[in-house]
Amino acid sequence: VLKPLCAVPGKPGTLSITDKDAAQGRKALVFTDMEGLEAPWAPHVFAHGMITGGTTVVEFAFKTGPGATMSFELRDGAPVPGRQVTGLSCGCGNGNFTAGTKSVCKVPFGAWVRVRLEVTMSGLERGVWTCAVTLPDGETRSARHDTFNKDDFRRITWFGFMSFGAPQSEFQIDDFKVYKEDERKVRR
Repeated sequence: VLKPLCAVPGKPGTLSITDKDAAQGRKALVFTDMEGLEAPWAPHVFAHGMITGGTTVVEFAFKTGPGATMSFELRDGAPVPGRQVTGLSCGCGNGNFTAGTKSVCKVPFGAWVRVRLEVTMSGLERGVWTCAVTLPDGETRSARHDTFNKDDFRRITWFGFMSFGAPQSEFQIDDFKVYKEDERKVRR
């Protein structure tokens, strides 16, 4: 279960659910950046888990607007107590989607875009991860990375979406899934 956390609890409009124009289902999660938020990464939503070994797949759809900056990260909270290690990140700002340090593609404002991450956590391919972005016209662009951001990223214990956008900017998330490739069992 994803847990929402806003830098200013109770302030309206930072995180909301909409039933208008969801990607596939009936509802989508809306992130609205606002003036006065104490943390630059707010609002954000995250979940804890413990995923080790094999290949993990993360899929989601997003739609962004002008000024919005969406970021998604996988982290490991185990290497040092009280400190998380960011294993990989991707996101979209000003219509430019990046995976790690690589620019993947331009995305149109106001249209749903699909993202699929494949993350190899063990074996000879440990550290290899790919990011595929499917645009509204069906074209897919991808980037491959041969290493994680940090060597001590060993397991996925945290995954979350953050907003680093301009005030009053918005993006939406829908169809979020995490599963092990070899199990093909979806966890929502």
